[in-house]
Amino acid sequence: MTDINGETRTSIQTVRVGTTSMELSLSIKNEIDRSAEQKYEVSTRNLNGEKVGAKGKVTVTKLIEPDRVFRPSLWERPDLNGISKSEFNELFPNDQYENEGELAQLKKGAQIVSKNFDTEKSTELLLNEFKSIEGGRYLIEATAVDTFGVEVKDARYVTIYDKTSTKPTTNELWSIFPVALNCEPGQSAQLLISTAANNMSILMEVEKNGKIVKSEIIKL
Repeated sequence: MTDINGETRTSIQTVRVGTTSMELSLSIKNEIDRSAEQKYEVSTRNLNGEKVGAKGKVTVTKLIEPDRVFRPSLWERPDLNGISKSEFNELFPNDQYENEGELAQLKKGAQIVSKNFDTEKSTELLLNEFKSIEGGRYLIEATAVDTFGVEVKDARYVTIYDKTSTKPTTNELWSIFPVALNCEPGQSAQLLISTAANNMSILMEVEKNGKIVKSEIIKL
């Protein structure tokens, strides 16, 4: 536009267009210490990033661990399988025939948490139930409905671990969880490492200024 003095003024605004009018997200880490404070946040915003109020529900479902311990795949999945699944499992007991060891393929077990939320009143989400459930992998799903009646959803796969347990958290070849990494001088870092396999050994190395100053083999 041009004002009365003949000077031009310009304004530009960028907007996002989508099939839903709202975005829903959960502020939850992939690894959760069962003994820590279980306070999280539910965020509902319009497509321009502005906060909007919405009502919805959060559910937590236990995932069923595979009955075998799989190692990471050493090759891409073929288009066609040359042998039957039973024969493959007998020859390669720790390899995936299809993708049965992948996180997204784990079957759902019991639903252990179901909570309603209203971000108009509060965005805080308390999941104190985590303090009393067993360690393992879980699916956390949040659902809400936007102003046009369209359902929006956010799903997170998380692993809940107990740093005092002597049993492996998951039925995986190995897993590692950062218990305490940010340390002051004189303090010790802590890592929780576990395996569902028998006679598993890992190599731990400590590097300082580009040189390995410690090397140790640990049997889990």
